[in-house]
Amino acid sequence: MPVIEINALPQKEGVDIPKVIGQVATSVAEIAGVPEHAVFCTWNEIRPGFYKEGPNTAERQPDGTHPPIVRLTMFEGRTQQTIEQAIEKISAVLQDGLGMGSANAFISYYEAKSGQIFTGGKLKR
Repeated sequence: MPVIEINALPQKEGVDIPKVIGQVATSVAEIAGVPEHAVFCTWNEIRPGFYKEGPNTAERQPDGTHPPIVRLTMFEGRTQQTIEQAIEKISAVLQDGLGMGSANAFISYYEAKSGQIFTGGKLKR
C-alpha cells in the first residue's frame, strides 16, 4: 500500500501529469514488490505564487528551485535498500517526465505502522 503524494507548481507546456504519476506508481510497485493496484499516487498543484523558497516565489516549475515536494509512505518492514531505491526512482521519473534539467525534487519517506492504517475495509496489521 505505498502512497505517493506529489505537490508541485504548474508544469511546462506538454507535461502529461497523469502519465508521470502512472510511471511513478508503476516504478514504486515494482520496487516494493506489490501489485500496481495497491499503489496510490496523487498530484496536487500548488497555485502560482503560493510556494516560497527563501525570499522567492515561482509561478511555474523552474529547473533548479521550488522542487516538487513528494511524500512517500510505505508499510513498515521495508529494507533501507528498498526505501532508497524507491526514492531514487521517483526522483528519476519526475526529472524525466517533467523535463527538469536536474534531479530537482524533495522526497521524504514515512513508515506506516501496523495497526495505524485503515485500508481495504479493515485495519492493516
